[in-house]
Amino acid sequence: MDIKIEHLNLNDDEQIHSLVKWENDPELYHLLVPIMDKDKSEPIKTFESLKKTFVEKPDYASSIFIILDGKKPVGNFSIQLDPEHLMNKVEGTSWLGLTIGEKAYWGKGVAKIAMDYFEAESKRRGASRVELGTFEFNERAYSFYKKIGYVEIGRLDKFTYWNGKYWDDIRMEKIL
Repeated sequence: MDIKIEHLNLNDDEQIHSLVKWENDPELYHLLVPIMDKDKSEPIKTFESLKKTFVEKPDYASSIFIILDGKKPVGNFSIQLDPEHLMNKVEGTSWLGLTIGEKAYWGKGVAKIAMDYFEAESKRRGASRVELGTFEFNERAYSFYKKIGYVEIGRLDKFTYWNGKYWDDIRMEKIL
């Protein structure tokens, strides 16, 4: 593996197509997006709609990083500083959104490489703390974050619907 991380390139259609593929993958969707209403279907993202969002919201686009194996996109993460949805509203907090979209890369150390980069970039941007959320049923992610030093700070009850029931969002933090 030749893992590299770079800012999202809006001129690289393969990167945007990969993001669309991962967000629409039924095996990934429930891991990425909270499903608030079990009876409401979620909109399908398209290449055009996602690219339009990035063009209209350049600050959002600049917060997205692509994880590459050589030139092949295998995942992404985003950095938000002091977003509204923090559980602990501490100034200088970086919020993580991480996806390893290509399942062949799960368990291969790619997430650890991405997290090291994310934490260093968060510090560079002035953050002294990271907060993240992982759904209660995602035991694999929860174990991973604990292993690399994140601690549970609380839960948002019945935050997402999946597999016939509502699940909590587990909030975790790490001081950088």
